[in-house]
Amino acid sequence: MRRATTKVKVFYNDKLPNEATQRPVSGKEAIVVGPKFRALSRDSQDWVLIHEIGHWVSSEVGLQTWVKAAQSRGLDPWDQTTLPWGQYNMEEAFAETFVVAMAGHDNRWPEWQSFVKAMGKRAGL
Repeated sequence: MRRATTKVKVFYNDKLPNEATQRPVSGKEAIVVGPKFRALSRDSQDWVLIHEIGHWVSSEVGLQTWVKAAQSRGLDPWDQTTLPWGQYNMEEAFAETFVVAMAGHDNRWPEWQSFVKAMGKRAGL
């Protein structure tokens, strides 16, 4: 998997109950990882980090902005029946598609993949 670099910081929290989360730390968007993250394989760690970077991109661009941009491309993030990867939450669909688009190993939902790549560029990646 290709390594992603970004402006987002990664912090460790030994009390985090899940592998990772994306949230503000000291007023800036960050990825926080916990003990479960360290137990993952390197490839799984990459997947989780890029997924969280996808959430960072969503936050950086802004939900309203990216929803309008998706709709302008004929994508409907509000229609749960058409979201990629079997997701029912548009933000999770965005983050999962971001991982797949960055990894480049799956050609399903090409319109969504192209869209999240464009949003990544808009966020400064």
